Amino acid sequence: LIAFLLLQSFIMITTITAMKNLRKKEEVEIMQLLGAADWFIIWPFVLEGIIYGLLGAFLGFLLSFVMLLYATPALIAWFGEINLLPIPWIVVLAILAANLSLGMLVGALGSFVSVRRFLHK
Repeated sequence: LIAFLLLQSFIMITTITAMKNLRKKEEVEIMQLLGAADWFIIWPFVLEGIIYGLLGAFLGFLLSFVMLLYATPALIAWFGEINLLPIPWIVVLAILAANLSLGMLVGALGSFVSVRRFLHK
């Protein structure tokens, strides 16, 4: 499930960046004609992908954390004597850090792949 969702996120970010590339096609062509290096053209798109990844990861974490907080009393009653909840804050922060790191990576890779494909057509 995680691999499927990562792939879906990668494809979505790649598609969004590709649409932005097409919208800015003339600007990119002018920069290429003026002699801009590929990394100079790619970098803003990669930063945008990183922002998309961070925002998506944070919003997903926030939504699931709020749902967990809301469902904690019912889950404690359902688990009975199994002591799983409440989750320690250090674990929550570690999960948040992992989500943000993975979101940043997926966003950067998706944007990078999209822009590289666009530049080498």
